[in-house]
Amino acid sequence: MPIAAAKKVAGAKKGEKQHPHQNSNLCTHPKSGQVSNTKIEDLLHQRKLFLVLDLDHTLLHAAELKTLSPKEKYLTRKVQDPEFKDMLFEWGSLLIKLRPFVHAFLKEANNLFQMCIYTMSDGVYAKAMAKLLDPRGVYFGSRVFSRENCIRDDEKNFDVVGAKENCVLILDDTQTVWRKQKENLMVIEKYMFFAPNCPKMRNNYKSLSETKSDEGEADGALAVALQDLKQIHSLFFDPEHEDNFAERDVRKFKEMVS
Repeated sequence: MPIAAAKKVAGAKKGEKQHPHQNSNLCTHPKSGQVSNTKIEDLLHQRKLFLVLDLDHTLLHAAELKTLSPKEKYLTRKVQDPEFKDMLFEWGSLLIKLRPFVHAFLKEANNLFQMCIYTMSDGVYAKAMAKLLDPRGVYFGSRVFSRENCIRDDEKNFDVVGAKENCVLILDDTQTVWRKQKENLMVIEKYMFFAPNCPKMRNNYKSLSETKSDEGEADGALAVALQDLKQIHSLFFDPEHEDNFAERDVRKFKEMVS
């Protein structure tokens, strides 16, 4: 979702960033979410790595209700439909569609990784989307990072996440925001469920929503990414390696799978 739209829907009142209670479950200070060496060692001992997940176009797609094309209007009546249970939501002036397989992806990935969300949208939106994806707070806890955490408006950085680069993987649809951690990045195909806002693009492109179709569950982008993540995890924790876990580098094993 465009950052501007996130700001608008979140209500982004002037001075909203100065009210910490509104983001009480967010790690809003760049240092607050950092992981200690002891914590890293504990997680590695549990045979877990770190996984940074983008939101928009990676785990979900959001569109403003007022921008829906005539062929998409039917979706506003589907929010309560069992066919779209736990997959389609209205939030403020937005319609949110979760990516197929996302619930299974998070459930399985949680066994192998400590996960966090890192989005360039604002904190209110990030927290709300995390709640849709993880209602009980099992997967992300307070590990939700947003635009307010970014040192630069156009760049994501591990300084926010705080984990060591040798044990972190990133799943994001946008490569350019990870200038310093490209070797950790697994680029996923953009999830574009709704029609694009640009009229010219709409004339030449029929969206998944307009054709009443969607990505597959078993063979969609998240299912493929999960298999790659499992393989990398297995290679990293392979007991045949003689060095200890802390000395291993997940980037090496990512290259073997890519």
